[in-house]
Amino acid sequence: GRRSLLEVECDSAFAPRVCMSRLGQSRSDPGVRNTLSLTLQANRNLPSGTLITVTGVMPPNPPLLFAVTSKTRCAQALPYAPNDALLTDATARHSIFGEGVDAFFSTQNKDAFHTSWVQYFYVCEADTCQTGGERKFEVFWSFAGPAKSLRDRFLDAVSKEEGEEVTWSVSTNGVQVAVFNGFWKFSHKANDGGHLEAAFANAGSGSEFSADD
Repeated sequence: GRRSLLEVECDSAFAPRVCMSRLGQSRSDPGVRNTLSLTLQANRNLPSGTLITVTGVMPPNPPLLFAVTSKTRCAQALPYAPNDALLTDATARHSIFGEGVDAFFSTQNKDAFHTSWVQYFYVCEADTCQTGGERKFEVFWSFAGPAKSLRDRFLDAVSKEEGEEVTWSVSTNGVQVAVFNGFWKFSHKANDGGHLEAAFANAGSGSEFSADD
């Protein structure tokens, strides 16, 4: 069973619209995978799809950047390697994959477990965003089911007929504007001949992350 770390009685007269009433964990012994559970109470009805941001429960854990894509390089033409530095070091990236390559997928953290992604969308004056652009909106991906590694998430999005179940929350200027529920499916030919599996191999690198768009 889950062990309670904190229990709070929510005062309906003075509490905010949402307050934390219970924080629990599945394991208390060190060195094991743990699951934290957070119970929230609201003193008013909230619309379906409401996005609630909880801060201060755990130490800050900023998103881990693993890919930068563009309108022409998002799958088959997307270069990859197990090297996070190439995500932001354009000079090094160009020396390996050629001038003008403005996108990259890092497989360095292929075994990192996650349940969500954050995706930022930019509009750039030129055809490339290498020199920066204006952030227009962001999408928070919340996947259903247990945490998965980056490698397994992509391979399952190819092999599973229905893809990966996910909820997308779209925000602009810090305000949520839309919520969508559905399934994310990566290219069904991405792993032809074991191509995508090879891309996630320890020393795998190349100019085509996916076998097909």
